[in-house]
Amino acid sequence: MFPPLLALLVACGTQSTPTAVESTQYDLSTPDGLARLLFKALQEGRKETWTAHVHPESDCAENVGPHFERVRETLQSRGLTDWSSAEYSRVMYQTGGMVKEGSASYPKIEFEYERAKFIGHVKFWAFRKLPDGNYAIWCTMPEAELRRAKGVE
Repeated sequence: MFPPLLALLVACGTQSTPTAVESTQYDLSTPDGLARLLFKALQEGRKETWTAHVHPESDCAENVGPHFERVRETLQSRGLTDWSSAEYSRVMYQTGGMVKEGSASYPKIEFEYERAKFIGHVKFWAFRKLPDGNYAIWCTMPEAELRRAKGVE
């Protein structure tokens, strides 16, 4: 058995384990892998996953939590009530040109809701690679949209 203080440290250390385990389910060496992880966290209301995946050199770290909440509120106010009916579609972003190497600028996570009756997106300023080769959030943007798909009544 552990001494009481060590047992407390071990118990506290397990609090962050789900994020680490969850991260291994996605290939974070690609913008798509990070986008899938962030979308899943958005679906499940896990703000801590977003805050755990902020680039350590980012100046925007303090905005990630509030932006997460604002994005969820915006999507819910536009009619997204059943998060389990939202499905990841893709992430679009810019690379090359003036974009810093190892960055994905203006990533936009797109998703479908209620079997493609609605199309939505969540935008970020950038994803940037960490020294280990995995992508992290560089800066968030509190912009989200949900609209009826074309041709759907």
